[in-house]
Amino acid sequence: MNGDPHPEAYQIRGIPTGGVLHQVTPRSAFFVTSKEASIRTCNKCLKTLPEDSFHKRIYKSGTVSRQPTCKACKKIIGQQRYTAKKDYVLWVNREWRNANLQKKRAIDKAWVEKNPNINTFYRALQRARKENLVPLWTTEADLQEIKEFYRNCPEGYQVDHIVPMKGKTVRGLHVLNNLQYLTPYENYTKANKLTV
Repeated sequence: MNGDPHPEAYQIRGIPTGGVLHQVTPRSAFFVTSKEASIRTCNKCLKTLPEDSFHKRIYKSGTVSRQPTCKACKKIIGQQRYTAKKDYVLWVNREWRNANLQKKRAIDKAWVEKNPNINTFYRALQRARKENLVPLWTTEADLQEIKEFYRNCPEGYQVDHIVPMKGKTVRGLHVLNNLQYLTPYENYTKANKLTV
């Protein structure tokens, strides 16, 4: 199974590696816990993991326990469900957005205020893609490195492209080694010029 966090568990249970994640043995076999060691056994992959590898389950009574499935298996199950119902999920999300425009705008505004550097990253990436300045060989890992560069931008600085994306004589790519931190004054003074 692609992305399987614990492939050996399926072989132990006799489930082929490409098998369905939802095949389980009786539930009573999975609740092997140890309060002293704070470990649990996942009911999908049968791995014994630390308790923080399981999501919390909070009941109406206020009782707190842990989900029986580990976070890694939950992620795979969620991806499988999304893939199986992708069109429906996208339709439901679109309908909700259209019915709740003001609420969606408030949520987006709050997120931008909380994550200004990440918002700048996404805006720059969108501009770069529109201008075809993201190279074809750029991987998801490269984009994560660029995102971290934006996230780590020091207070009072801005991320700048050394070779401008919209220069008059030359255009730079949106890649990590073309980024630098500048003060706002230096960035506005530089504008779309290539300084050597």
